Amino acid sequence: MLFALRRMKELAEEMVRALENADVDWLAALVGEHWAHQRSLHPGIPTARIDAIIERARGAGAVGAKALGASGGGCVLVFAPEGGEDAVSAAVSSLGSLLPFAIADRGAETTSWSEE
Repeated sequence: MLFALRRMKELAEEMVRALENADVDWLAALVGEHWAHQRSLHPGIPTARIDAIIERARGAGAVGAKALGASGGGCVLVFAPEGGEDAVSAAVSSLGSLLPFAIADRGAETTSWSEE
């Protein structure tokens, strides 16, 4: 467990560098590795639904994924490769609601969207 916590700290520091370099592919890989270590900390962290979402997303080409929230539910963040967004979205859409989001390239930004 101590190794996982140390590595998660290192990964968070690397994620900062990936964001600073606008390297989404690197960020996606780091997020995926972070999730592997996070889920190893306690058997109650992943749920069958979270695992299904991540498995389907990866099967459709996702390059990184992890659950967000206070375990046992919440959201799953999935990184699709450029051009693969529709395939990944279609693969996971039956397992939950898709939430649109974007990564701000200039600090914090406020935006709004409507579901059609």
